[in-house]
Amino acid sequence: MILDCQGSSFDVDNDHRQEGMQQQTFLLEEIRKLHSRVEKLECEVKKANERAHEAGERARQAEERANGATESAQTSLAALEKLNGPASEYTSLSGDMYDLMKIRPLFSRSWALSTFILHLQIQTLRSIYNELDMSAIPYRVESYDTIIVQYIAVIISVAMSRDVVLSIKEISTLWISNKEEWEKLVRCHQEAAQASHCLSWWEKVACNRNHEVEPNSIMWFVVILLPNLVQLFVGTSVIFVTFWVVVQSEDVLGLLKDFTAIQLISELDDIGFWLAEIGYFGERLKNDTMEVRKIQIKEQDERKFLGLPLFPLIFLVLLGLSVGLLTIIVVNQANGYYFRQQYPLCEISTSDIRLFGNDQCDGVGDINSFKCGFEDGDCTAFNLAFPNCDAKEPFTVSDGICNDENNYKECAFDGGDCLVDCQIQDPYRLGDGNCDDVYNTEACGFDKGDCL
Repeated sequence: MILDCQGSSFDVDNDHRQEGMQQQTFLLEEIRKLHSRVEKLECEVKKANERAHEAGERARQAEERANGATESAQTSLAALEKLNGPASEYTSLSGDMYDLMKIRPLFSRSWALSTFILHLQIQTLRSIYNELDMSAIPYRVESYDTIIVQYIAVIISVAMSRDVVLSIKEISTLWISNKEEWEKLVRCHQEAAQASHCLSWWEKVACNRNHEVEPNSIMWFVVILLPNLVQLFVGTSVIFVTFWVVVQSEDVLGLLKDFTAIQLISELDDIGFWLAEIGYFGERLKNDTMEVRKIQIKEQDERKFLGLPLFPLIFLVLLGLSVGLLTIIVVNQANGYYFRQQYPLCEISTSDIRLFGNDQCDGVGDINSFKCGFEDGDCTAFNLAFPNCDAKEPFTVSDGICNDENNYKECAFDGGDCLVDCQIQDPYRLGDGNCDDVYNTEACGFDKGDCL
C-alpha cells in the first residue's frame, strides 16, 4: 500500500512539472513575439527618421537651388541691363489699329479691319476737304473770341497729333539696321503662319530655304515702314484739314463743332483697337490686341537734330508752322488784305469791312454797289424789293417802325411801316409780288410796292 501511494504522488508531480513547462514555453513564445514586434516598431521608427532626414535634406537642397536660381536670375538681369540698358528703357507699342497691321500678315482679319477703318478716316477727311474752298480765306471773323478759339484749336490739334510723332519715332527706333528689335514683330508673323499653315505672297518671298519667314528688307518694309507711313499720312492729313477748317470758321460755335468732328475722326484707329481689345470683333482679334500689348521694344538713345532732341523738335516745328501761318492770316484779315483781293474795286475804309457779311444792309457810302458785291450780298434782297429807294440806312426800311426819312413812294412808305390808313383784309396778299387792285392805293403803298 505504501509503494502505491508513492507512485501516485510521483505521477501528480510529473504532471505539474509538464504543465509548468508548457506555461513557461507559452510565456517565452509570447515574450519572443513581443520582442519581435518591438524590433519591428524600432525599425519603422528608424526608417521614419531616415525619411524625415532625407526630406529635410531635400528641402535644404531645394532651398539652396532656389537661392542659386535667384542669384542666377539677378546676375542675368544685371548682365541684360548692362547689355541693353535698364528695363525702364523698354516701351510697348502705342496700341492702335496700325499695330495690328504690324503683327499680322496681309489679308488677315487684323489687316482687313485696319484697312476698313483707315479707308473710313481718309474718305471722311476727303469729304471735308472737298467742302473747303482753299482759295477763299474769309476776309473777316465774327469777333475776337473767334480768333482766340482758333488759336486754341490749332494748338490742341498739333498737341493731339500723336500719329505723326509716334510714326516717326517708331520708324527711327525700328530702323532696318536695328534687326534685333523689329524682328520681334516678325516673330508674330511666323507664329501666325505656323498656326494657320498659310503664308501671304510677300511672306513666301521672304522665306528661307527651310520655308521659314526670315527677317529681311521686304519684311521690314511691310511690317514696319508701310504701317507707319500710313499712320504718318493720316496724322498729317488731320492736322492739314483741321487747320483749314479752323481758318474758314467765322464763328465760335461752327468752329467747335467742326473741330470736334475732325478730332473724333482722328481717333477712329484708337477706338477700333479698343473695341477689338474688349472682344467686340471676335476672339481672334482680341487675341491679336493682347499680342500687341505683350511686345516690348527697347528705346534707342534720344535722337537729335542740330543738337536738339528730335521728337520735341518735331512738335515745336509743327506748332510753330501752324501758329505762325494762322497769325499771318489773322493779320491779313485785320488789315483788309483778303477783302481787297475779293473786292479790288471797292474803295472803303478798313473799319467798314466789319459791316460786310452781317446779314444786314447797312448801305454806308458805296458799300451797296456792284463793285462792293452789294455789301457782300447783305443788300441784295433790299435792292430787289426797293430798287429806287435811296435810304441812308436801308436796314431801317420795313423794320416795324415808321421812319419819316423813308416814308415816300420809292421806299414803299418805309416798306409799309407808315401805311396806317390802309385797310387790309388779306394781309398775305399785300407785298406778295402780285399787284392787287384793292391795295393799289397810296395809303397801301400801291400794294406795298407790287403795283409800282
